[in-house]
Amino acid sequence: MSRPRQDPALSTPTPHLGKDGFWHVYVPMGWHPDGRPDRKHLRRKTRREVVRAQRRLEETRDRGEYIHSSKDTTLGWWATHWLEELLPLAGRKAKTIEGYRSTLKVHLLPHLAEVKLNALTDEVIRGRLIDMKQAGASVTTVHATHRVLRSCLSAAVDSGRIPVNHAKKVKVEKPAEVEVEPLTVKEAACILCAAAQRRNGTRWSVALALGLRQGEALGLKWPDLNLEMESLVVRRALRRETGRHGCERDDAGQPSCWTKQGGRCPERTQGGLVARTPKNNKSRTIPLPPGLASLLRAHKAAQASERLQAGFLWQDEDWIFATEFGAPIDPRRDWAEWKAVLRLAGVRDARVHDARHTAATLLLANGVDTRTLMDLMGWTEYRTAQRYAHVIDPMRREAMARMGGVLFGQAE
Repeated sequence: MSRPRQDPALSTPTPHLGKDGFWHVYVPMGWHPDGRPDRKHLRRKTRREVVRAQRRLEETRDRGEYIHSSKDTTLGWWATHWLEELLPLAGRKAKTIEGYRSTLKVHLLPHLAEVKLNALTDEVIRGRLIDMKQAGASVTTVHATHRVLRSCLSAAVDSGRIPVNHAKKVKVEKPAEVEVEPLTVKEAACILCAAAQRRNGTRWSVALALGLRQGEALGLKWPDLNLEMESLVVRRALRRETGRHGCERDDAGQPSCWTKQGGRCPERTQGGLVARTPKNNKSRTIPLPPGLASLLRAHKAAQASERLQAGFLWQDEDWIFATEFGAPIDPRRDWAEWKAVLRLAGVRDARVHDARHTAATLLLANGVDTRTLMDLMGWTEYRTAQRYAHVIDPMRREAMARMGGVLFGQAE
């Protein structure tokens, strides 16, 4: 009975001396994903050297660490594939993908787009990050660039394109956390007083009392609000997404329309104001604090008057905070209104998101426990609560007063 034939892809070839004076061997490594046999060519000056290289390569193959991938896979091609196909399939937010795209386009692809994935070693990656730092890039920019590249190459490892993510071997300096100073109770009161005189002024009462994200507040609709039970449900977030070119590409692969910006393309796809699920993809119910429900009732009555004045021009889409014709409010317009309210109130400059920091801090200062705070704010990680809920000075003084009573038998 004849023995079964050995798999030719796992055979051990014999090195041979070529006409060029070098020793050659073609090591079978298995099969490509498309079924073609994969053989790797080794070329050395001596027979001993080529045998050593052959044994190391065969050991890598036998341990399952060898990746059968196309030699033409470059970082530029893989980054595009990752952004266009893999991240949307994984459900990543469009805003997140655009951030990754911008980082790759500005800091990595102009320099590394033609580098093969299997040649993207930790030395190459480290060298690029050093060049960025020497060119004046901030610690935050270098750290963000490294993070995006690390994620991109991790997907390449998961897809079997490369065996190791060399970006994980590169260590970069972490940026210092920026300490945000929340608004004081007095500043918040001034803002609410100034906002009461403006259209959609209740928008800022919701921001400071409930701590909703900007997109969550702008994404509220009247069916989400239960004025009888005095509660609302956060079901969506309204955000502006970058448009993509829908026109044909020319021979060089560039858009054939008159603009390079996808948002201005006449045949634009995607983009514009889009309602998405909240950040953690979960809705949450929030009870209204006393007084806010009456403000929302007054706001609803004012909006009903605007609807009558607009007549057939009104877009009846049930947005709680809408334009004069019922359309959703663009986040940029909302930001401009916040700045106007701050100036009118005579309060220091602050971000829209600082209203969320303020709400979290005030809840903590009034004795709300961390677990309840996380539920109200829509957080899933404890470290997020630590970053947002700032310990304010009266709380520090109270803590030290208690310490004085324990140690010295007296308190302030």
